[in-house]
This record gives sequence, C-alpha cells and structure tokens, in this order.
Amino acid sequence: MALGEERFVGLAADFEGKLRMKNAILFIGRNMKEDVVRQIIGLYPWKIIATSRNTLPLEELQGIHIKIYSDEGDITAANLWKNDEFPVVYVWKKDESLNEEECQTLEITGESEEEYRVRRAQGMMKRLCKMIDNHNAMVVVGYAPETDNDMPYRAFATAVYNDCAIADNIQFWSEKSEETKLKKLADLKGIEFHTESLDEVLKARYEWNQSDEVKSNDSDAQYEIFYKNGKAVTISSREFLPYRKLAFVLTEQKVFAVRPYGKVMQAKWFYNFLIRSSADGPQWYGSIEQKKVGS
Repeated sequence: MALGEERFVGLAADFEGKLRMKNAILFIGRNMKEDVVRQIIGLYPWKIIATSRNTLPLEELQGIHIKIYSDEGDITAANLWKNDEFPVVYVWKKDESLNEEECQTLEITGESEEEYRVRRAQGMMKRLCKMIDNHNAMVVVGYAPETDNDMPYRAFATAVYNDCAIADNIQFWSEKSEETKLKKLADLKGIEFHTESLDEVLKARYEWNQSDEVKSNDSDAQYEIFYKNGKAVTISSREFLPYRKLAFVLTEQKVFAVRPYGKVMQAKWFYNFLIRSSADGPQWYGSIEQKKVGS
C-alpha cells in the first residue's frame, strides 16, 4: 500500500471510530463539486443532511423516505431523529424568492432581505448545533465562508460557537488553506480540522476493505454463530470489539459456554443472567428452547 493511501486509510478508520454508535449530521457547503457531494452522501450512513446549497443530488437515497425542511419554524418543531424519514435541511437558499408571509414580516420588522435570510439561517443552524451531544455528531464539508455565494460566516459561526456544547463531536473538512475563518473557528472552539478531501479518505477506506490483503486476514479470524429469523448466521469476533462495553451478544458459543445441570441450577443460573443483564432490573432477551418430555 502506498504511503499516501495508507494515511487516507488511517484517517478513515479514525473518522469511523469517532462516529461509531453516533447519529451523524452531514453539513454540505457550496464549495464542492456535485459528483463529490454525491459520493460523500453515498459513502456513509448519515442520519441527517443539512446544506447551504440550493439543491442536492439525492440519487443515493433512493428508496428512503426523504423529508425536506426549508423553514425555521418547521425544523424547530420537528423531531429530526424519527426513524421513518430522512431529514434534508436547506439552511441557506439564497436564490429562492421570499413568500408573501415572509415579505410581510420584513415590512413589520424593518429588516432587509439579507438580514432576514441571515437570521433565518442562524436559527436553523442553532437548532442543528443544539442536537450535538454525546450521542450525536456533525461533519462539515465544502463550506468556504470566504466565497460570496455561500452562507454568511456570522450565521454559521455564531451558531457553532454558542450552541455546540461538545466540540469533540464536530469535524471540519476543508481543502482550502488553513489560514481561513473556518480554521480560526475550529482553533477557538477546539474542533477537529482536516485539509484532506473526505470523499478521497472514505474511498480509500472502502477500497482497502475490499482488498485481497483484508480478505486474507479475515480468513484467519474467529467466527461466532447467532440466529436470525431461525437461521444460523456467522459473524467475525472482531465485529464485537467496538461494542463490548455496550452490549453482550448471545452467540451460540456464549450460550453454551456454561451449561448448568438440574432444574434448580438452571433456574438460578438464568435468574442470575437476567439480573446482570440490566442495571434497572431483569429484561427479557431470549432463552434456549426447552422441550418437554411426555410422560
């Protein structure tokens, strides 16, 4: 493997490791080609996509129920973590005309159209930033506030700086020079900043996973058996490692590792298992089917 490719694979592994077990919000700016945007959308299981672009190539999301949000009031009231829809949030639609209600609002408040758009964008970014916590993360790509056509920096930076409580769960990916407003915000807030292209990093990771070297290493891996829909399924023991502190999968090897004998010992063993399964009391997950012997 070439040194550059190995570095990309390492970055991708670190990226996936930090987002593992988290809901990931992808924010896409205007400073990115459409084919690259399409690749990034398809290379990771994002939970929410937000953007300052006018449109997005959403072909990779075919078959998924997409819910479009482009109004501050709608996004404020919505539950964006619903599992039955995929939220796509348009934060800054500069070229879209204001509707009649918005025009009336400007007459009342005396705001200019630009001031209103900035305030609206900041409100929508604030809603997204407040969602970042120990279980939710945000990845920002293609945002270059130095360009004239992207969302104004003050709308983005104010929300990120004031409303993102956990900076460790935010990542900025920008191919521009480090001497940018985005880099200064990252340094001030303690946000992870990369100058590599995220799509190249994720493609390197994907190609590495498909390589013969990885497949040959997998042939030596240990596998365990569990049952899905009544059928035996094998899974590599390595897959359990990231989740070992969060969940205990009842594979066939673990179930049959200890076999208590006699009805009394079986009852005590199973009750002890239930007690240790949850800090809040017994929870039912499953058991070995016991066949009754007819008299």
